[in-house]
Amino acid sequence: MGKKKGTQKPKSFAKAKGGKHLELFVLDLPVDPAALRVASSPNAPLAGTVTTRPRPPFGVTQRRVTRTDARAYPGLTAGPSSAESSAAAAAASVPDPGVATKGNSAGKLARTAKNTGVGPRFWPQTSPDGSRACVCALDDDGVPQLFLVRIGDDRTTSSLLPVTSLPSPGVQSCFSWSPDGSAIAFAHDGSVCAVRVSKGDESKPASARDVERAARRARRVHVARLTKKRFGKEAPRPESVAFSPCGGYVSYVRRVIRKGMRAPKLTGKPFEDEGDDVDGDGIDDWFNQVCVVKFEYRLRQPFRSVKTFISGTVAGVAAVAAAAAAQRAGEVILAALRRRALARLR
Repeated sequence: MGKKKGTQKPKSFAKAKGGKHLELFVLDLPVDPAALRVASSPNAPLAGTVTTRPRPPFGVTQRRVTRTDARAYPGLTAGPSSAESSAAAAAASVPDPGVATKGNSAGKLARTAKNTGVGPRFWPQTSPDGSRACVCALDDDGVPQLFLVRIGDDRTTSSLLPVTSLPSPGVQSCFSWSPDGSAIAFAHDGSVCAVRVSKGDESKPASARDVERAARRARRVHVARLTKKRFGKEAPRPESVAFSPCGGYVSYVRRVIRKGMRAPKLTGKPFEDEGDDVDGDGIDDWFNQVCVVKFEYRLRQPFRSVKTFISGTVAGVAAVAAAAAAQRAGEVILAALRRRALARLR
């Protein structure tokens, strides 16, 4: 009798031929939660024994959904100085890729492995409908990017579908799906950003053509910047960026300086923003603050330019029409006055 597939929980760890690195796994759970109390066999109790470890319940299976051994940077991002980082990713690390500084903002560094990091430590996030999972991995240039993984019921692994094609420093935080599954929020270049996510055929693993199509879209898609750039301690923290349940707001954490004090101006020098005691009185002057920003996704160029052009054209046509109507009305009034004047002369 075939078992039913229930809730899918993402996990990530693998040891492959290219070295130890993170991969995405899924636990298939039974539909009935009560089944989680049933042991897989009489000799394998859930709590384990004095000499054996705890065993998984009956009907729980684990399967691997990604295989990134052949990529330039195998595995998923594991955060700075992580033991799970692959050798190639560890060689590309920087002191703290999770915090933006003036030295690694977008556009100021070339997209080379020398200038990028191993990316943020994150938790795999499944889409609201459970058909896809979002992960963070390094692209061929060593820049942390967001990727989608299709989670099906088969036993085959799925390719990574690019969602973003950001310049260095790339993705700098954990991320979150919007409640309707149409957008993902994250931190990049010292700002909280959001990117639209397209829907596709999630019933089968991604093919090479799907990957190429997703890569082209990632290069074209517009990443909306929801907050202004902040550097050093004021940058959004990498631990969490989350959508509100209504999908209209995005919350994040950043550090703020104590009231009455002015944040020191950064020049981009190494370690200049270390320490929380700015005035030297022995009391920390920086504190974590939960912030909320309204989620508004603007149109991507050239569509935004087209909208502006159309709006300007319509306004111009309306102005010309209004001027013509006013001129016609003036002519009518003038003709009436002339007729009145002639009537008086008679």
